[in-house]
Amino acid sequence: MAQRGVRGPVGSFLFLNLRLLNDQTLENATGVGALPWTWPRDEQAIDLVHKAIYAFTTGALTDRLIPGPDQTPVPRKGWTVGEKA
Repeated sequence: MAQRGVRGPVGSFLFLNLRLLNDQTLENATGVGALPWTWPRDEQAIDLVHKAIYAFTTGALTDRLIPGPDQTPVPRKGWTVGEKA
């Protein structure tokens, strides 16, 4: 996502949601984990905080290490204010 320009807190939040979706889908599909709404509230909070820290740390590292898309504007003829096409 960082390479395509989805960076910063928005990219980290999207990664957090993907991580939660993937984790719960795999646990429920394999029968390893219980359904999340059956967990005690304190375990749900710990799980969400842990995954949020993981997502935002991973996002910060990838934003630093992976260059984003080129942001230089393409010069176009006739697109400057005051110039005739």
